[in-house]
Amino acid sequence: MIELTIDNICFKGEEIAVSYHLSAQLKEIEFGTPIKANYSFPLKQDYTWAAMVALGAFLPYLVSRYSNVRVTLPITTTPWMQEYWQNYLSAMFAPQPFSVEWNFTEQYQTAETEVLFSTGSATRIGLFYGGGVESTFALSTFYHKNPILISVNGKDWMNADKEKSPIKYNLISELTQKYKLSLQEITMNVRSLLKDTNAVFNRFVTGNLFYFLSAPIADKFGIGTLYLSTELEYALSEKEHDQSIHPMFVNNIFVKHPSWPLFISIYMGFPKVSMFAKLAQTDFIKYIYSCFNNSHKRWCGNCSKCFRISEFCDRIHLDRRVIGMQEGITGIRENSPSTRYSWQYMDKIYGRKYIREWILFVKHAIKKLKQKIFHLEN
Repeated sequence: MIELTIDNICFKGEEIAVSYHLSAQLKEIEFGTPIKANYSFPLKQDYTWAAMVALGAFLPYLVSRYSNVRVTLPITTTPWMQEYWQNYLSAMFAPQPFSVEWNFTEQYQTAETEVLFSTGSATRIGLFYGGGVESTFALSTFYHKNPILISVNGKDWMNADKEKSPIKYNLISELTQKYKLSLQEITMNVRSLLKDTNAVFNRFVTGNLFYFLSAPIADKFGIGTLYLSTELEYALSEKEHDQSIHPMFVNNIFVKHPSWPLFISIYMGFPKVSMFAKLAQTDFIKYIYSCFNNSHKRWCGNCSKCFRISEFCDRIHLDRRVIGMQEGITGIRENSPSTRYSWQYMDKIYGRKYIREWILFVKHAIKKLKQKIFHLEN
């Protein structure tokens, strides 16, 4: 068993800081630095919400590692919180046995049934927006409804680290200004605290954390429904892949209470290449950013997303310059659980050209060999 203790919760205007420690050292979790999240407006001092954010950051991950976890929180005993986590963790880990013991020190006096959200009758839409194909496709279909765009970024976040490159957020800024949309950014440091792989983080942490981080935004802007856009291939992939944001899992995330917003996965009936083709018929295509790496270029040319988007351009006959992509990036067929369906649906819709595919494979292999020789010589 391992114990997670939340030591202190501090509100400083637009920032929340949560101090914590563990009963055992873990190389993947950094000690001594509080969890911090920053918003664009002053936060309500809701300690229950702050505790849920901290639990979202670490509890599922710790259960995956230890099965048995003890949690000590500085708030009043909160039965609905215990029930929520029991149901959520059961959905995530069943039939694997686990246990969570709860201890409330009541350092902060919070109402037992306290909830931050007050969106029971709210009708506004919130869309988690990262600038990729899925979220931009969703935006293109209902931007006229004036959704609130929610973006989470921070140090070491996958392709959302402004310190490494501002390209993505410059594109998002141009888009929101043109269509007069509200972008609400949340800057959080949890990826520099939980140092495991992106695959592990997305499996156990991302979805729940996104939901609770959105709480102040939903409350301020009257959001009743939070949308996460995902493609068909993602829905077909094994549920363990990016489990916390998998379309078949997100229904376990939102709190089943009238005052809390829904969290819904949308558009998972569309193959990603079809989303891209429809975007190519709109002005929104110019703002696509779908590269894994935060580099000095919009398209690094060396990651699977770059390869896939390049192939999309070829299949629908789109000039790569429309999306700011340089020449020389080739589509390489992938067979991983999360990507193989993209290629199968491209073949089904546009046909498979074996000779062209083989030529591209050889070109890519030569390119990689030249890069390797260059690095060895230098």
